[in-house]
Amino acid sequence: MYWLLGGADAQTYRAAEEKGTVDVDIPSNHSARFGPVIQPTLDNGITVLTTAALA
Repeated sequence: MYWLLGGADAQTYRAAEEKGTVDVDIPSNHSARFGPVIQPTLDNGITVLTTAALA
């Protein structure tokens, strides 16, 4: 299973989306530049995975 919860800074992502450069400006999880924004990514991930496990 692979969960895509997001982790990019929302403002940075929107700017890249508007320019059409998401694939260049937003590093994926296999990129050396990948570094998700810690909050709220961590809290959201914990909530989602805990909810799924308890269901």
